[in-house]
Amino acid sequence: HANRLVPSNPVLGLEAARRDAPDGSSTDIGIRVSQTLWSGGKRALQHEAARARTDVARGQLDFLHVSVAARTRRAFLQVLLANESVRTAERVVQLTGELQDYARRRLQAGQATELEVNVAAIGAGRAQAELLQARRDHARARMALAELLAVDPARTFAVAGVLRPVPLRVPEQNRLLQQSLRRRQDLAAAADAVLSARKELRLAERQLIPNLTVMGFAKREESADIAGVGVSIPLPLLHRY
Repeated sequence: HANRLVPSNPVLGLEAARRDAPDGSSTDIGIRVSQTLWSGGKRALQHEAARARTDVARGQLDFLHVSVAARTRRAFLQVLLANESVRTAERVVQLTGELQDYARRRLQAGQATELEVNVAAIGAGRAQAELLQARRDHARARMALAELLAVDPARTFAVAGVLRPVPLRVPEQNRLLQQSLRRRQDLAAAADAVLSARKELRLAERQLIPNLTVMGFAKREESADIAGVGVSIPLPLLHRY
C-alpha cells in the first residue's frame, strides 16, 4: 500500500452550463480529469516506514519462535525431572514403609521402643507427603508442556527421555553478550521500532508540503472546442498538519 505511485485515484469531473445571450442560447459542456501526485519525497518515506514496520514485526516473530522453543525445551526437561522425582518418592515411600514394619516387628519382639516405632511412622508419613507433592509437581509440569505444545491437557501423551547432565561451559563475558545480542531478536525489533518511528516522524513533517494535482480538461463553448491542462495545489492555511 505504501508503494503506490500516486496518493489517490484520478478524479473525473463533468460539467454543463446553459449560456443565454441576446443573440440566442447555447449549452457549454466540459470534462475534466485530475490526478494528485506525491511531493516532498513522501512516497519514498512512507515506503521506508512501512518496510521498517515490517522488519519490526518480523523480528518480533523470530524472537517468539526462539522463546517458545526455549520454553518448550525447558518444560520438557521439567517433566523429565518430575518423572524422576515421582519415582524417587515412590521408592522412599516403599523403603520407609518397610522400615516402619521392621520397627513394629522389633517392638513386638521386645527389641525396640515405642519411640523408634513413632519415628518410623513419622518418616513414612513425610514420605507420603513428599510423594503427593511430587505428583502435583509432575501434573503441573505436564500441563505447562501441553500448553506450549498446544494440545489438550486432558489428552494422554507420553514424555520419554534420558537425563544426561553435562558440565556447563560458560564463555567469557564479552563473547556471551555478543551471542545474546545475536539471539535476542526482540532487541533488534526494538531498534527497528525506533528507526520506524523516526521515519514516520519524517513523513509527518513532510505533510507540511502539499501534494500537487495536475489536470487536463476539454470544453465546448459556443460551438468552439477548448482543451488544456492545469495544476492546483492546496493552501495549508486551515489545516496545518
